[in-house]
Amino acid sequence: MGEGAEMLVLSLLNNLLTKEWDLTATSRGLLGSSVFFGFLLGSIGAGPASDKYGRRIILLIGITCLFVFSLSSAFAPNFGVLLVFRSFLGVSMGIVSPVSATLVTELLPIRRRGAILVLFGAFFTIGEMLAALITWLVMPQFEPGQWRLLLAVISVPAALSLIACFLFAPESPRFLAISGQQEELHAILRRMARVNNVPAPTADELRRCTVIVKESRGSVANLWTRYLRRTTGLLWLIWFVQSLVFYGLVYILPSTFLHLGAASEDKSDVIVQVLISAAAELPSTIATAITVELPYIGRRHSMTFCMFGCSVSCLLCAVVPSSFVVWAALAKNMINGSFCVIYPYTLEVYPTSDRTTGIGSGSACSRIGGIMTPFVSEALADSNVFAPYIFFSVFALVGSLASCLLPYDTIGNCLPFEDGDSEVLLTSTDHLSNKRPGIQHGAKRYE
Repeated sequence: MGEGAEMLVLSLLNNLLTKEWDLTATSRGLLGSSVFFGFLLGSIGAGPASDKYGRRIILLIGITCLFVFSLSSAFAPNFGVLLVFRSFLGVSMGIVSPVSATLVTELLPIRRRGAILVLFGAFFTIGEMLAALITWLVMPQFEPGQWRLLLAVISVPAALSLIACFLFAPESPRFLAISGQQEELHAILRRMARVNNVPAPTADELRRCTVIVKESRGSVANLWTRYLRRTTGLLWLIWFVQSLVFYGLVYILPSTFLHLGAASEDKSDVIVQVLISAAAELPSTIATAITVELPYIGRRHSMTFCMFGCSVSCLLCAVVPSSFVVWAALAKNMINGSFCVIYPYTLEVYPTSDRTTGIGSGSACSRIGGIMTPFVSEALADSNVFAPYIFFSVFALVGSLASCLLPYDTIGNCLPFEDGDSEVLLTSTDHLSNKRPGIQHGAKRYE
């Protein structure tokens, strides 16, 4: 939620500070790119750190930094200081996003795990809507200086998240198992049983929860073993494409609407436009939450269909401009649905020892696409207002083909500990579905 709110505020800041601090186009671009670049660095570092030292401690550090730099931005005396604060804010978001997703994944039961993780992505949209409402309450007239109060208020969700995680968020039982912390693992399993009002695991069942210590945790090299190299290469490409197209549409749509006379330049209409744009993403989130759990569709085919639909919709934006608003809304819905699905697939395909590294590296690839978006969109739009949509159509088609080439779907699969044959899988999350913990043998081979 915090990420969605901060990304919306970022777009508002560029407009608000242009007049107040006389920012140039280069300064505005630098402010936006600094957040994406910080997110890139945070994603790269968070994965290995979380896989080595634990999900909970890295998550708490990330949320603390998110709150500190979000609030500090409100007191920035000049552009240079604000640029530094927003860069570190990006690093904080890059830490929180992959680590929180990993922790949630490792605490969920197999049943409906994909649907819940897809809906988890809806909080980005809710964050955008919340920020728009806060903007309407705090600074309805967009007066100079009001942005400081806005940034201060936007930091409150991060503070509440920090308190909630500190009090209630447990360490992942899967990380405890892979790091050899047997006593802590058993304590977490007993706590999960108590919270879910199911019988506590017996001593014999706890002994069967074999701890598998793996020293080489959190290494990007582990993502390129013979079992995972094909999957990793395709996922990095899909992450890049999805971010390039998603943020490209977010970036270029307002200017296209203005060119076609479909949007107002009156600042009083900005908040309404943002709310409508954000709410339009919710149908695709709900739809993909359903399809990812359907047999013979699952995660992989959902991504393939969504990106193919986005490709066709972007092409129709350029070919049938008379219905541009319809095709643009459909394109954004489709790429949003695909973005929601790639999170559960990536989290489920990598072993516990490198899961956050996998999701973090994929997220880092997506930020490269985000950094490129403003430059590519502006360059193409200068030649033709519809040129960016043809470009996005081609890349969305590439992403759809890459999804087709993924080796298998992860629907119904246990989360793996190791990236090979005959791995041992701790089904500790079965407590969340009212089952006792145990061991499953013979997981699917990764190729």
